[in-house]
Amino acid sequence: MNDELLFERLASHDGPAALDSGFEDRLYLILQGELRRRRSWRPALLLAATLVLVLTITAAIAVGSGLVKLPWVDRLLIPIPSPTSTIPSPTSTIPAPGQVLTWTKVAVDERSLKLPDPSSLENRTTTRIVWVGDRFVLVDEDAKAVSTSTDGRAWELLDESDPGWDSYSLLSASSAIATWENDTVIWTPDTATSSVRILRPPDEPVAKSDFKGAVGSVGIGPMGIVAQVHSALDFDAFVTSQLGAGWVEHMVTFSFQDGILRITTNDDRALEIVWADYGFEPGDVADRGFGWYSPDGDHWAPIPDFPENVSDVVGVSDGFIARGYGARCDGCADTADLSGMLHSPDGLTWRSIDPAAEDWTDGTMLPWGQGVLVIDRTGRFDVWTAEGNSELPMAAELPAGWTASNVAFGSGSLGLVSVNIDDHEVLFTRNGVEWGIQAMSAEMAAAAGMSRYHSPDVAVGKDSAVVLLWAGRQESAMPSLWVGTLEP
Repeated sequence: MNDELLFERLASHDGPAALDSGFEDRLYLILQGELRRRRSWRPALLLAATLVLVLTITAAIAVGSGLVKLPWVDRLLIPIPSPTSTIPSPTSTIPAPGQVLTWTKVAVDERSLKLPDPSSLENRTTTRIVWVGDRFVLVDEDAKAVSTSTDGRAWELLDESDPGWDSYSLLSASSAIATWENDTVIWTPDTATSSVRILRPPDEPVAKSDFKGAVGSVGIGPMGIVAQVHSALDFDAFVTSQLGAGWVEHMVTFSFQDGILRITTNDDRALEIVWADYGFEPGDVADRGFGWYSPDGDHWAPIPDFPENVSDVVGVSDGFIARGYGARCDGCADTADLSGMLHSPDGLTWRSIDPAAEDWTDGTMLPWGQGVLVIDRTGRFDVWTAEGNSELPMAAELPAGWTASNVAFGSGSLGLVSVNIDDHEVLFTRNGVEWGIQAMSAEMAAAAGMSRYHSPDVAVGKDSAVVLLWAGRQESAMPSLWVGTLEP
């Protein structure tokens, strides 16, 4: 909260002369949150000055002044302690109307979620829940079971002869997915050899499997599909074969210009070779990587000037947004030397959205509105579009303790759902402006007891969200499904 705004609101109020019960307690909690968030001396002065002001207001009320209960207090989502209520944890809040999901444990066919085998020490990490176009899909690799649900509450266990089985059974705990409307792309990131599969149930999956290297990231949107692919060359091993061992520790210069790789060391070793003479491409230099584009999943072509060292690609309504780290060498001029958050209207031409932007290198990229949401466990809620970047308004309002916990994220048409495993709370927002944090029920919290070892899955659909949690011991963890819905 802005210091000046706080005093403005206190000084300018003109309603009935009644200070609401517990106001001092709530204001104290607010200001302590400011102390944790800002880490400076100003909040300390603010805390002391405001507490003095509260005492002055209380005295004024006693002699009949016009000071009142402040209507903006309720919008701060701070609960009012009462003799019959339980005082929440420091990060808990009472959500605003329409910003809370009702969570219910889902009963699914016992064949859909394989029960743990007490005699086995094998970890149960092969269950996956995702939103695929128009339905939730639950895949248990151990049980070889696939179940689907349109709302997260009623589930159907599929048979191998059912439409969609061939597509949905490709989902695994190690696979990554990207969706756009009813189309889904599946790949296994950063394996030695990998393929991209496009799912359009009930049609047969379409596969692209002749990439030379591992697929790192894929984005799908209305403009098609972009795949970022790693080089298949072991670059360090190749240079070692030319310069000998230990060249990295002694390297002085490294450049790739006009198709020529040049490296010098401080122990008088030097390399200067025409890169193409060895059958290599610019994307093979230090694994800059390659880009591939497809308008439909059937026809693919290399992207001539794909940015270097891209780590994430997401399809958005007006093209694609990617995160690129630019050149790793001096004078890398043979490909587009772009870094930061990048935008492409067609998958083929790329530009930096904001070259001067800082602090863009970390965080998970999720589809959000017309762009992407970059979110992490430190309180980052940054939105990037083709026009630039901004922070979700709620980011400045969240309790400080929320950002330091074990959190799993998911986004979709319904909004953003973030599950805090350590504090047993769930954050939900539909638009990044209005938000609410609610405590898990005792049953749901117990079901999350092992989720710090077995990562929970959060899948967000059109009208509901589904969370896969784990409880029990590590060698016999018990999975459970929970559906969150908006009540009318």
